[in-house]
Amino acid sequence: MQEICDERGVNIEEISSGSGRGVVSETRRIIANRLVKEYGTPISEVAGRVGVTTSAVSKMISHQIT
Repeated sequence: MQEICDERGVNIEEISSGSGRGVVSETRRIIANRLVKEYGTPISEVAGRVGVTTSAVSKMISHQIT
């Protein structure tokens, strides 16, 4: 998570804060996709790490933009 935040210039605390700032939301989506799809992390765990609901994480990974 830290690596992605550093690349995008986002403070990691902003990720779990629920901030709706555009770059934070996009970074949160990237993190969620990577954790679920590449590492097999359960959606409920990802939701806790990034500060959103499981429903929000499900939407993030189903609407992935490549």
